[in-house]
Amino acid sequence: ALWTQEWSAIEAALKDAAAETQQMLEKSITHDDDIMNKLSSRGGNDFAKIGALAYRQTLAATKLVWNTKRQTTWNALKEISTNGDMQTMDVIYPASPFFLYTAPDL
Repeated sequence: ALWTQEWSAIEAALKDAAAETQQMLEKSITHDDDIMNKLSSRGGNDFAKIGALAYRQTLAATKLVWNTKRQTTWNALKEISTNGDMQTMDVIYPASPFFLYTAPDL
């Protein structure tokens, strides 16, 4: 599991996550505000709301995994509406603009 690259026990991971809750909340609010401002400036408030929903839907359909052989993180896209296949073209293609914009290194 990816979390084992940094923590040896789940209790330590949970303790660190709890300790950084406020910091992550602040980063999340800043990130959300940035996305909404960028989208609103391009197409108005309704466009921004739709874009924010698409952003969350795309992100929810991913899973970060650790590739032991290559010693790197892989971002896998998963289907959430059928049988749970991973990395299928019908999921990759519509999500690609999101990842090219937000995290081209993944």
